[in-house]
Amino acid sequence: MESRFGTFSPVAKRRLSRSSIAVVGCGAIGSRTALSLARLGVKELRLIDWDVVEECNLETQAYTKKQVGTKKVEALAQLIGATGSPTLAVPIHSQLTKSSAAKLLAGADFAVDGLDNFQSRFALNAACRKLRLPLAFAACARADGMAALLVNKKNSPCLRCIFPKQPQDQDCSVVGLLPAAADFASGLQVALVASSLRPIQTEGLFYFNLENPMLERVSIRDNQKCNACRGIK
Repeated sequence: MESRFGTFSPVAKRRLSRSSIAVVGCGAIGSRTALSLARLGVKELRLIDWDVVEECNLETQAYTKKQVGTKKVEALAQLIGATGSPTLAVPIHSQLTKSSAAKLLAGADFAVDGLDNFQSRFALNAACRKLRLPLAFAACARADGMAALLVNKKNSPCLRCIFPKQPQDQDCSVVGLLPAAADFASGLQVALVASSLRPIQTEGLFYFNLENPMLERVSIRDNQKCNACRGIK
């Protein structure tokens, strides 16, 4: 498949074509990000989710009506295959937890956070921190969202540095989700994955709102009292 992505250097394109990326959570953001990464020619996408496609998912997620009742990871692998991309999609029907995270992420070069709750996000963050695995975080609800690249190197911030206490989850089935917000969050997430391939990565926490359109970048730094960085469970 011919590559037409002029913003990527030849070195970055080669790195993508040799990379294994774990997409953890295949909902509104994760399904979009996985499809975009496949179109960029990533070598392998490890799709990790325990849920199945429901009728209510069709408005905000990448799935089709024919896929209702199918495991999300299998449905997403089908969609990736239909793009004509050479990407190998590996569906893993499993829930990431504190005890399973290290095994699910073993051998990956990068992790993408497509989850919808902070308990699972913190488990993913802790595992990535321990494995020194770069992580692209993204979240959205209603018409706003956020994203950040967490390189997980020494003295770099992790998700728990940004959110020392577990935030209250926003249930999109209750508060609603503008599909364009998921598009925007996913676009930021893919851009941050691309940034990780450059000598100078994009830093900070990006916050956006599409109701009153704005995009803001906030500086973040490591927290010396962070439990995840100190290895405290």
